[in-house]
Amino acid sequence: MDQNTKPVPPVISYSPEGYKQATGLPRTHIYEALASGALKGKKGGRRTIITFEEGRRYINDLPDRPTRATAQPGPEFVLPAD
Repeated sequence: MDQNTKPVPPVISYSPEGYKQATGLPRTHIYEALASGALKGKKGGRRTIITFEEGRRYINDLPDRPTRATAQPGPEFVLPAD
């Protein structure tokens, strides 16, 4: 490590915008999850923060994406007769 390089402190919390950047989730999804209580935020004055642990818990609790083997068949698209 270079003498002028300072160690980067570990991430302990995110703003909703920082959580959006870290996860790739849409902003609306994050605010809806906060409003419903599915994602628990903390208040620091007027700021909303999401702890690292809570953010990880929320991501881990999201449903798995279905695979082709587990996906339910959907209705077939049929063109109307002329």
